[in-house]
Amino acid sequence: GGGEDTGAYAEQGAEVDAEADANAEAEAQAEVGVEAFPALVLGSADFHATNPAEVTLASGQIQFIEFFAYWCSTCKAMAPHVHGLEQLYGDRVNFVYLDRDDPATANFQAQLGYVYQPHIFILDGAGNILYQSVYFTEAVDLQAAIEAALANN
Repeated sequence: GGGEDTGAYAEQGAEVDAEADANAEAEAQAEVGVEAFPALVLGSADFHATNPAEVTLASGQIQFIEFFAYWCSTCKAMAPHVHGLEQLYGDRVNFVYLDRDDPATANFQAQLGYVYQPHIFILDGAGNILYQSVYFTEAVDLQAAIEAALANN
């Protein structure tokens, strides 16, 4: 009976190898998917607030809304990345920057459930929240959320 055991172990080993190969292939495909996104760029580090009177949550297009504060160090650190995303996607996504300290943004803060800056929301054309993140968020994660929003609309 020793020969049979060896055969069983050999088969098991082959299955493990096949699974490892499949996992490696899936990871490679996932990496290709990310690389298919436009390459990230850095934009301006300067803040600019959107006039709240010109903002409509149900705008008919995908919107990237960021609540920021001029004094917020995390907002400052993210600004070049967010503005870089605006350079890449600004033709298909409406980028809106709301100063959390501006009383005119209070209504939007209440409607969206603002927590703390920077608080980013990605909305569909009807104003539904597709994605949100609070505090520091990597540009690649924001890009993936933008790509997902565009793919589903």
